Amino acid sequence: MAAVQPDVLLAKLKDALNGRVQVHSETITILKILDMYIEYFRKKVEGKERSMASLQKYERSKELLLTFINKHYGQTDMECILINSAFVYNLESFLKYNTNFKGKIGIKNNSVVKYMRMYKTAANYSVKMGVLIKNPYSIYDGKLTVKNAVYLAKEELKTIEDKKISIKRLERVKDIFLFCCYTGYAPIDASNLTSNNLVTDCNGNLWIQTNRTKTAIRANVPVLPSCAEDN
Repeated sequence: MAAVQPDVLLAKLKDALNGRVQVHSETITILKILDMYIEYFRKKVEGKERSMASLQKYERSKELLLTFINKHYGQTDMECILINSAFVYNLESFLKYNTNFKGKIGIKNNSVVKYMRMYKTAANYSVKMGVLIKNPYSIYDGKLTVKNAVYLAKEELKTIEDKKISIKRLERVKDIFLFCCYTGYAPIDASNLTSNNLVTDCNGNLWIQTNRTKTAIRANVPVLPSCAEDN
């Protein structure tokens, strides 16, 4: 008597034939590919190539994805082969309108786009590692909303500079804030600077040379005079 063949999910067979996912003895799930990238990212943080804050955002993205899968599909994880365009855009909609964090419902567009790009980045890593053949999030094309930058006028900066603060800790906070205003550095980057980051060019001008923590991009920033020095 011939052996009874197991049922084959039509969607899985179709995706496999289309080269969407490789055949593995271990099931490739949505959360597993995210976990794989988070562990890789953790090593970059330990090597001081990326920031701990960025790692925490990836960990937050996992919490959101797990909540979505649980509420929308009644599961604790799903196979990557089951991700289709409906899954991707239902996830985007869930992040925008149905998340609940500290009593606040929904996440603003730019944050949602960044979370979705995190999922896409994690899947791209799995493609590079040979775990997936095709990125299931590649269909996503959400855009960031460009907003007008808010900046302080020269007079406002001067007012902050001239403000006398008796508490030493707050005085230091003020100095770091002003430094970030003049250089464009994030507070995390400013806190990591030492005198070794200062270099002088052939014209005698001072520059700050460092790698940005968030992006790991090399940055050369001129040391500009303050408002007080301009007057």
